[in-house]
Amino acid sequence: MSLKIIREGENQGSQQSGFLLPENHAIVRKHKATFEAFEKSDMEGFGIMMDPGVVVIHNDHEMIFEIIAAAQHCPSVLPRVLLKLEFVFGDDEGNVLPDDEQNEWLNKAEFKMWIHELFISIPQIIFFFSDKTMRYNSMMGYVKDGDFETKRCTKKSILGFLYPPDIAYKLDEESSRACQYFYDYCMVAGIDPKPFLEKVIKEMSFNISYNKVKQLYDAMKAQGGKVDYVFPLQDGTDKENKKDDSPININSKKEPVYNFKRVDLHKKDRYYLPKGHFAIKEMNNMLNGLDGTKSLFMRLAVPMSFIEEKNCTEIIKMISVFQHYPNAVKSAVFNLSFYLREDKNEKREFAPMEEEFIVIPECREFLHHINTLIKGYFFFLSNPEYRLYAIIGNMVEEDKSGLIANTEGILKKKFTAPQVVAMMKEAKISCKYFMEYCNTSGEDSEPYITKMISEMNFDFSYQDVKNDYDRMVKAGYNIDGFTLSVSKN
Repeated sequence: MSLKIIREGENQGSQQSGFLLPENHAIVRKHKATFEAFEKSDMEGFGIMMDPGVVVIHNDHEMIFEIIAAAQHCPSVLPRVLLKLEFVFGDDEGNVLPDDEQNEWLNKAEFKMWIHELFISIPQIIFFFSDKTMRYNSMMGYVKDGDFETKRCTKKSILGFLYPPDIAYKLDEESSRACQYFYDYCMVAGIDPKPFLEKVIKEMSFNISYNKVKQLYDAMKAQGGKVDYVFPLQDGTDKENKKDDSPININSKKEPVYNFKRVDLHKKDRYYLPKGHFAIKEMNNMLNGLDGTKSLFMRLAVPMSFIEEKNCTEIIKMISVFQHYPNAVKSAVFNLSFYLREDKNEKREFAPMEEEFIVIPECREFLHHINTLIKGYFFFLSNPEYRLYAIIGNMVEEDKSGLIANTEGILKKKFTAPQVVAMMKEAKISCKYFMEYCNTSGEDSEPYITKMISEMNFDFSYQDVKNDYDRMVKAGYNIDGFTLSVSKN
């Protein structure tokens, strides 16, 4: 559990206390009165009313994240809300939808994918759901008839169903991870996790026992490890204590600051930068002359201070502009690299400078940070090691939880089994983002994704990526994206 897949907009909880968010956080303060009132009432359980046409389609989990984080600071209330969360669907005027429309939404592909994203971000959510079908869908996502060949379904996993062995293995790993995250959540909150763990393990037929969960957790703690969890808070950060970490131009001269904001991708124009943006005009002369037949090698010197501050806006601007020039995409993919901007590097060979760059922890985090802002950018990187760390960040290959790093992962390197599951999941998500990027540009993503999968030893195929992507599009579900907003001085 030492692998952190940190996605856009995430904010780390208190590492000292172990809480998802510190007690004095604005979000905790905001919800405390609600929980205090709940404690004084005779109510059991709670429902969250939402307009699925807004919340689900926009992949918004913010309110649920807030409630889970705030509830951890209210141990007297937690036992009354665990295993009792339900969703109530309403319209934009606050009216509850009829039962048939409620059921229709619960069975939609986009809802199942929305709840699966919720589980990926905060796996202990399954211990809040009252319904085991909701837990199942959150772990499985959208599965259509025929996705699994019956003859391959030979191994039991959640709910006692038979699955293909590789899927069953992943589900067992995910259920174990969720149990340990929930165990930690309760330990920090100050409540006994045993009755809730035993109930869910029994109802879901998990291939793990309470004693095994406790054993794994205690072993990890005894070795000085911890659940390395990043609370995926999207908005509502404590603005009073928030440090300004807006990315600035990678050049040394003063440039406008780019701000990232979520946008609705339910539109035909899904470019990262809108047509006519001045950044496109600035690069037009260079990119307009590309015919896509010759490689555009880009070796960027980056000051160490910018790497430490994770200032990568110029890189993001460049990739966003490329999207408007299909021939630029052809020429630039697999041809980008970085090295440290130092005087001694002026006349040196490039390969040693790449090797020096990749061994520095801050540089690995820098590569990873860019992928949290513009997923799939590593398709432009030439060095496979750079791509690896763009996906996993500065992760040590020995997991502190006591698990053995004996599973082959990206680039055939050895990691723990949970780490491999997490990194392959992140790699696949990034491939879908890159597919969206290419579709918008008008460029065929298949040769790039196929080559990337082969070179990096991903455990899925191009067709797997395309099937997932097509299924989302058909269901009316779109990949969340970011746009760049900039004002010209």
